[in-house]
Amino acid sequence: MEREWHSHIKKHGKYRSGFEKQIADTLKEAEVMFRHEPEGIPYKNNTGSHYYYPDFVVRLKDGTRVFLEVKGYMPLEASIKMRCVKWQNPDRIIWFIFQDGKTKVGSRKSTNMTWAKRYGFPAAEKTIPPEWLEQFMTKEEWKARRDVDNLLKDIAPQNWGAQKREVSGPST
Repeated sequence: MEREWHSHIKKHGKYRSGFEKQIADTLKEAEVMFRHEPEGIPYKNNTGSHYYYPDFVVRLKDGTRVFLEVKGYMPLEASIKMRCVKWQNPDRIIWFIFQDGKTKVGSRKSTNMTWAKRYGFPAAEKTIPPEWLEQFMTKEEWKARRDVDNLLKDIAPQNWGAQKREVSGPST
């Protein structure tokens, strides 16, 4: 589901925080193909059905989509929401980038980084690690991949696999 409105006033252009803008700038500098707040991921909790809107989506070089969630602070409600999203959408890959990995999650004893590790979310702090950036598809790689996909569509017969073949068995 595409996002129709935003509940927060954005103070940094189209980004919600200076840290989110910093991560976007890092992606741009590395020429990574990404989208900001691309789509809603459905989840349910005790108050009903909702959508979670990840901050960014990138593609790995193999084409896998990865959602990046940028957090300056992780309130307890957000940590519960993210666990619901992960549990109810096991096919979605979500990685966290925390402004400070040592900040406590809500009023809990857990830090952002220990929380992420406990619940199986890859996480980094302060910036995108170089080993992550190396895995992300660049704009040039994205364009080359799309060119190949378009070429394959052009040369493939439109009815490939749609033709029925008559099979004759042994006569009895």
